[in-house]
Amino acid sequence: FNFSLVLTGIIHNNANEIADYNLYASLLNFYDANGDGYITKVEATADWNSLSKSTIIYFEREYTCLDFSYCDISSLKGLEYFTYIKGLKFSNNKLIDIFPIENLRQLIYLDLSDNFLTNITSLSFSDSLRVLILQNNNITNIEPLRYLSDLEDIPDIIRRKVQRGGDFL
Repeated sequence: FNFSLVLTGIIHNNANEIADYNLYASLLNFYDANGDGYITKVEATADWNSLSKSTIIYFEREYTCLDFSYCDISSLKGLEYFTYIKGLKFSNNKLIDIFPIENLRQLIYLDLSDNFLTNITSLSFSDSLRVLILQNNNITNIEPLRYLSDLEDIPDIIRRKVQRGGDFL
């Protein structure tokens, strides 16, 4: 597919915008307020409270997120335009890189389980992050998580490293 779009929109299938069709199609479900099949930059910055979200219970606390599980998403490029996102669930996709997440400064809940991640350096900028789920990835360096002081739980990946005798904590 090749989409064309008005100048004020976010373009799918453009190297500088949303590159993954499955991500774009999934975002349309939440952000296409006027139903025209496009996501404008104004729609991308919609008020978080106005969106239809999933509710997740994690360790007896309730979080809201946009659930993109099992959507066959391989790239998050373009997600950086959605700056008011507070919760994301990308479990069981094909992600190998998460660099756009570093621009989501209001992110509180993030589930990246069951992907193909090896590098989580982008998460070192996620000061507001409280819940981080990373199991079943290929991550070897957890140093970027060292200074995320607002995490409410020790993420699974850190717990496993400690249990194996690592010296991270």
